[in-house]
Amino acid sequence: MNSFDPLLAERAFETVATLRAATDIAALDGIIEPVLTPLGLPYFGVGRFFGPAGQVDAGLLNGNLPNDWVRHYARCGYAMHSPLALEMLTTSLPYTWNSIVRRPGHNVTGSRILNEAGDFGLLDGLYIPMREADMSYTAVVLSGPCPELGDPFLATAAEVIGAHYGLAARRLNAAPKQSDRQITHRQRECLLWVRAGKSSTVIGEILGISAATVNEHIGNACRTLGVATRVQAVIEAMRLELLDS
Repeated sequence: MNSFDPLLAERAFETVATLRAATDIAALDGIIEPVLTPLGLPYFGVGRFFGPAGQVDAGLLNGNLPNDWVRHYARCGYAMHSPLALEMLTTSLPYTWNSIVRRPGHNVTGSRILNEAGDFGLLDGLYIPMREADMSYTAVVLSGPCPELGDPFLATAAEVIGAHYGLAARRLNAAPKQSDRQITHRQRECLLWVRAGKSSTVIGEILGISAATVNEHIGNACRTLGVATRVQAVIEAMRLELLDS
């Protein structure tokens, strides 16, 4: 691929705009794959490497990195020994795999890990470190069998796309999922009337049930929504758009 490709640059910016507007984390992979694949980076994902205290806590949050490699990496505890993973503890800047492994006095274990990754089609790649709100360490990982990371323009395009992919994944992973916390039709009715300022007795009269049953529905809704009071339940249900028509 030529170094500067105006069409690739345009497509990269279009991809960033699309990622920013994405509302479904499952769609993120489909957005970036057509742009990264021509760069020799068909495998990508957001990986968790270290917990808030720096302890190893490896796992794939989303993406299409080979499952067998992800399991092998976690099972062998490679985050503790890989210079690629350890580098993110000291920098927030993107870096390529080979730029770390080929340093003078490099970690022999790092070379072995990289060789093993090659068996899964991951010959080189790019790490984009991200520090999370809970102070844990994650990174966007881009890789493939023939990555074009030696060219500054292509590497920059991959960094920009990867960084915005990571930000979009963070936003969507943190977003509350309605499917995780659904309330029943009757609980919703009760909360709607609570929002209108009605007491349990009045709500019971409106719905044709007892005040005790109203309290039971509201209590169950509170437990589902993870709150303590009916007012908090209304606020949380509104935030999750569970009271919308």
